[in-house]
Amino acid sequence: MFAILGFCYVPLGSHTGLEHAKAVFGTPAAKRAGVELLDAFARVRAKLTGEAQAMTVGSATPTPPTLPTPHKSGASHRHPASEP
Repeated sequence: MFAILGFCYVPLGSHTGLEHAKAVFGTPAAKRAGVELLDAFARVRAKLTGEAQAMTVGSATPTPPTLPTPHKSGASHRHPASEP
């Protein structure tokens, strides 16, 4: 909390940290980089969404795993009684 307050209100030279950040991110190059970053994020999100949908559509009817068959032996299985 104190770091945020210091960033917003404590001067670093003639401007605060917030004012410096606003000046840097307000440049045309920073705005262009922001637009390109959002565009790249949208492409990655679309690709991952498409891959996830392809994975779910590809196996619409899941097959359950096969379970081992129980042994039919006449001997009863006894477990030793636990001691108190």
